[in-house]
Amino acid sequence: MTFQKWDQLLPGWESSGYANHYDTGDSKSIRNCTKANWVTGGGYIISAASRSCYSMLTYSVDLIEAGSVEFEYKIEDDRVTLVVETKSSEKCLKSKNTERAYITKTGNVWKKKTLPLPAGRSVIIWDTGIVYYVTEKTKVPPVYIRYVKITGVPYTYECMSCPAGTYSGEGASYCLLCPDNTYSEGNTTKCSSCDSKSEYAERGATKCAKRPACKEEDYFETFTVCDGNKQTQKMYKWNEPKLCREDLKGAVTLPASGEKIKCQLCNPGTFLKGNHCEICPANQYGDGESGCSPCPPSTSAIRGHYYQWWSALPSNVTLSCVSPYTQGCATMDGWRLRNTYIDSGVGHDGDTYLELVLKVKGFAEPEVNSGLKQGEFGKLTFVFETRCQGSCKLSLYMAGKHHFNGELSSWHGAQSKQTYSYIVTDPHVNRFIWEFSRDNNADNSNKDDRVIIYSINVTNTIDGGAYRCNACPVGTKDSRCIPCPKGQYINNATKNCVKCPKNTYLKNNQLSGAAACEKCGPGTFSPQLVETGPSFTAEGTNYHHVFNVSLCGKTSTCRTNFSAAIRGSHRDRETYLDASICRSTIIHWKDNKKIAAQPISLGNYLAGISSKNILGNVSFRGFEEKADKSSGVKDIHYFFKNNAPTRACPRGRSVVIALRCDATAGSTGIIKLPTKCPSGTCDGCNFNFLWRTKYACPICQKKDYTIIHSKCQNSTKTTHYVWKHQPKICRDGVSLPPKKEQKCTIMERTIGAAVQDFKIIIILVAVAAVVLILALVGLYLRNRKLSHRYVKLQQNLNTKDSEMPAPETCVIDDDDDEEEIIFNNGRGKKNQQTFKDNQGHHDDAFDTVLLEKGNKDTNKMI
Repeated sequence: MTFQKWDQLLPGWESSGYANHYDTGDSKSIRNCTKANWVTGGGYIISAASRSCYSMLTYSVDLIEAGSVEFEYKIEDDRVTLVVETKSSEKCLKSKNTERAYITKTGNVWKKKTLPLPAGRSVIIWDTGIVYYVTEKTKVPPVYIRYVKITGVPYTYECMSCPAGTYSGEGASYCLLCPDNTYSEGNTTKCSSCDSKSEYAERGATKCAKRPACKEEDYFETFTVCDGNKQTQKMYKWNEPKLCREDLKGAVTLPASGEKIKCQLCNPGTFLKGNHCEICPANQYGDGESGCSPCPPSTSAIRGHYYQWWSALPSNVTLSCVSPYTQGCATMDGWRLRNTYIDSGVGHDGDTYLELVLKVKGFAEPEVNSGLKQGEFGKLTFVFETRCQGSCKLSLYMAGKHHFNGELSSWHGAQSKQTYSYIVTDPHVNRFIWEFSRDNNADNSNKDDRVIIYSINVTNTIDGGAYRCNACPVGTKDSRCIPCPKGQYINNATKNCVKCPKNTYLKNNQLSGAAACEKCGPGTFSPQLVETGPSFTAEGTNYHHVFNVSLCGKTSTCRTNFSAAIRGSHRDRETYLDASICRSTIIHWKDNKKIAAQPISLGNYLAGISSKNILGNVSFRGFEEKADKSSGVKDIHYFFKNNAPTRACPRGRSVVIALRCDATAGSTGIIKLPTKCPSGTCDGCNFNFLWRTKYACPICQKKDYTIIHSKCQNSTKTTHYVWKHQPKICRDGVSLPPKKEQKCTIMERTIGAAVQDFKIIIILVAVAAVVLILALVGLYLRNRKLSHRYVKLQQNLNTKDSEMPAPETCVIDDDDDEEEIIFNNGRGKKNQQTFKDNQGHHDDAFDTVLLEKGNKDTNKMI
């Protein structure tokens, strides 16, 4: 059973599109993949996969015996994946036997593939997709299948007619394509010939086409090898196969060949050997004209690829033209070498793709005076122009050994002569790809559209030739400069290595003069990792970004395991990227499987360290949480840059990491993302992170804590030590001394006890008040008695001229029995009291009064 006619899908064939769940873009097409169905195109069936959608083609068949499936296919681009799978089982519910093939790029060549089929029910699946690193608008050639042949099926009861453009002999099992310059309308045993003079036809044609008048674009110029006199002959040849006519009005004829001219110069870094140019040997340099010369002592050759002359194709450059049709490309390679430039040629169909691939072995570490800054490994520069009447596009891609970096830049429509440069920041890059395409116009009015490349230069590569040598102040080793020790620059006067001043670092690899040293801030840290919150594609697939951060020392590594393995492949396309700060996209797949994809470098060198939040045009922003100014500890800002420009970020990318003092953040700290931009960036170019860590705090000293004495309790007082700021704003260094206990002094104990027990104070005050009141009352009463007696006594004295009281009578009241009055003849002055009246006369009433207790019977007047 053979299928060659693809006007429509026959019974048993099915086509469908399904979403690419690894695509984290926001394209609307991810929601609807109906446009991803395979398209029938007469002589082919064509896939329509995109970045957002896979394209699947299936065919179900019953075999009476073991057989096989054979198909002819073409894959023009290595960004397209094709997986062919056969499944067979008795009930076709659960696959028991599976065969799988992974198809790679074939270029503009048709290839065949055969897979075995067991007896019984089988399902054959062709599954295509576009790798993740292309954009949604990138135009990628599809997969073509020209015929499918299945054996082991039951005998057929009727023969199928061969489609137009094919034929078959008697008893044939499949149809054959008509050869060049023949055609068929189908259902025939042989093809009809076109008129050899006025007509032509491509292989598999359904009709003949008229030959047009020849134009200058129908021939090309070439040169013979250089002879012993360093001369070459200029030759002209028609493009093969020749389709034009020279005898029509306005047609051009082939110019005469044989003119001898001087051989073109070799490109810088190469020399002429025989009839071709070769790369100068190691540690030699050349300008392409006078041969190669050894580098002087203590110098090193700076290798690269420098292409200015295009008389011959360099060995590391490949050309290709891909088209779904045999005659879609005017020549096999499409491109034309034009001595001073190379162009994409003319006369190609509109649906062709022309590729120029330049391969290198990677990039070396920048040497002294290389002109490269920190984190830069090389530079690509090319001069070009596009001459287009219609819509055309030139794209530039870059790829590494294990990964494809994607599109660097693109240009649409006619472009004047200009220069484009790109700084290489990944030393593992080994391919640069130029791709030129045009729209498929029905009238082929854009057949003359082309791109012209005048020169291509790639510097500081591991391979290639050298056109100059650089001075090495320390000497050379293995044909390369021995670099100055770390932290040293080259003194322009003495050509010796000199240490950078204290607290400075080498800011780039232009290590000449003291200006190469730049001030730096303190602090180094180990790698740290931070993740964004989950996000979801339009289909609901969960993904998030992971950032790997290394402030110094060993670089961080971001990897991807995206490959056909996601769809059952055992061949992982392991991709890795090393940088100070890089980002990967983690996709949550079924069965708790996580897929890492799209690694990008955000910063590959440290641009500066500062307590200020701005450096040049890069600033730290996006956080509502502000630093505590009262603590006196400022944030430390690390500024990282990646100077590689992209279409969205023409100045490259930058990262600012603010280290904020937080002694409670643990050993690894806590990394936060901007509140307003939870993915770490608000514009895709500038990223900001806040890292709360104890390593941003100063070293603890004695001045950072204070002393507190407790009150005296139980005759003991305690001395405590506490940090002045809570939480503390220092780390390591001195620790808090342990608390101290000591006995209180007597004064501290008395006062302390009284102050401690307030009730005692109240009792003491109350008792004192009561005692004072009683004392005052007692004194008051006693004073009244004395005053009363004194008054009585005065009254008695004043009555001396009146009757005298009886001798036994005393002035004491009858009721006053507190003390007795005793009259005695005593002579002591101690017991005498003399009374005088107001006039100073002696009172003769009494001589002496002696008061004596305890003798009631004695009353005597002297």
